[in-house]
Amino acid sequence: MALAALVICLIAPGCAPRDSRVAQPAGPEAPAWVADDLAGVRQSLADLRGKVVLIDFWATWCAPCRQEIPDYIAWQTRYASEGLVIVGMSLDTLPAEAVRAFVRKAGINYPVVLADADLAEAYAVEVLPTTVLIDREGRIRHRKVGAMTDPEAYAAKVRALLAERTR
Repeated sequence: MALAALVICLIAPGCAPRDSRVAQPAGPEAPAWVADDLAGVRQSLADLRGKVVLIDFWATWCAPCRQEIPDYIAWQTRYASEGLVIVGMSLDTLPAEAVRAFVRKAGINYPVVLADADLAEAYAVEVLPTTVLIDREGRIRHRKVGAMTDPEAYAAKVRALLAERTR
C-alpha cells in the first residue's frame, strides 16, 4: 500500500521536491534493517555501526536517481577508507536480474538491495530519490528529499560526518 502511494506521488506533476533543503541535526536512531544485496551478501545497518552510512532510496526508472549515481560512485571510491558506506535501496518492481543488469552497466561500486514497502515506510520515503545520512552512532543526521541540486554541498555534509568522532 505504501509503495503504491509512493508511485502515485512520483507520477503526479509537481509532487516531488527538486532540492535538498530538508535537514536534521543529530536525530533519531535510524530504523534497523537486514537485507540481502544483489550479490547475495547479507547487509544490515547494525553491521555498519561505526561507519557513516549514506542510504540512497532510488529506482532504475527515476531520472533524478540515475543522475545522482555517478556522484555516489565517486564518493564511495574517495571516502570508503575514511569510513563511508553507501547502500543503494532499490524500490524497483523489476525482477532482481534487471536491477542487477542496471547496476552492472552503471558501474555501481556499493551494495544495492531490493527494498520493500515496509523499509521505505520505516524511513518515511515518499519521493524518489530520498537519501538518508546516518552517523557513526546510528543516528539520522540528514535527509535529502528529491534531486540533488548541489553535489559539492552534499559532499561537504558527508565529509563533516566523516570528520566527527564517536562519543
